[in-house]
Amino acid sequence: MLKPDSKFASPRTIVLNVTFSILALGIIFFFVDIDATVAQLSSANIPLFIAAFGIYFLVNGTMIVRIKLILAHMEERMSWAKVLLCHYSGMLASDFTPARSGYFATAFALSSNGVPLPKSMTAILGPQLFDFLLKVTAGIISTIYILNFLGIGLEGAGLLSLAAGVIAIIGMIAFGALLLFSPAFLRFLEKILPRLPFGNFALTFIEGMQTQSKSILALLPQIFAIMAVSWALKGFEWYLISESLGIKLNFPYHPLLFFMFLQPFITILQFVPLPTVAGAGFSEAGALAVLGLFGVAAPQAAAFALLSRFIMIMQDIIGMVELRRLDFSAICGQSPQSSRAKLDSIAKNANQNQPKQ
Repeated sequence: MLKPDSKFASPRTIVLNVTFSILALGIIFFFVDIDATVAQLSSANIPLFIAAFGIYFLVNGTMIVRIKLILAHMEERMSWAKVLLCHYSGMLASDFTPARSGYFATAFALSSNGVPLPKSMTAILGPQLFDFLLKVTAGIISTIYILNFLGIGLEGAGLLSLAAGVIAIIGMIAFGALLLFSPAFLRFLEKILPRLPFGNFALTFIEGMQTQSKSILALLPQIFAIMAVSWALKGFEWYLISESLGIKLNFPYHPLLFFMFLQPFITILQFVPLPTVAGAGFSEAGALAVLGLFGVAAPQAAAFALLSRFIMIMQDIIGMVELRRLDFSAICGQSPQSSRAKLDSIAKNANQNQPKQ
């Protein structure tokens, strides 16, 4: 159980995030007919909506298979049921944290069930780097298509803005890759980190991740195959949601292709580190804008955005069972003294690699 003083974030931060999200959603519904949106929701095709809910379970299933596969390669045994609960705990946390950063709770959930922290973090961070790269690539393609659709050329300031955004995102991905896969970068950090607070723990942690990153490289073909299946399933989920609402797109190709490329574009908006609850309000505004460009009325687009988020939250509640067991005060460093002791303990345990009983 969570202790009374255990927090994933400070109350002040939570209030700030919720306030910004409510404000953003309020602005959206100021311009959208609420009654028409409610009418769209109430007239949704229930069987198609249930099918979309089931497809989202398959999307999560691909991520669970990926975690199980990587842990097995690291010689870590864990039941399918436990991996499922750990995964959903991170998904639930990501539904209510800026930039969906709460998904790293999955790593701590795995660690609390006997997986050394460097291994659990590698199993989560490694595939996420490639998954994010796929989303960025698809998002760039979507952006270029939308600009061409609007007759806006990539020239001057527009080209520079797109290039700056791409460079910034690729830079973040490259930094993560260096942390996981570059011994030279590790040697560079060895000269800097010991001088910083918690530096020795961070160095031990990164060393452990790099040791385990060989599993990621060995499983790259399987990881990319799972990513492709997950991407297609997520697009199919959104397609079913659109069909349940009777959405008709002004799009020359099959709607499934549209939603396969819209999904990474909107997902990237959810990862933007704004003070919101998992991009709530910001990603919905993006969905309304893009769907509106392709002939979807604002109430239908708003209903689509709300249903897609509703499906996530309602299914991710499965993770509450595992999430409640985590002591987030230690993870997030609410108290410098107690957190340092806890981190030192984690670092010491991570290096022991004792055989499982």
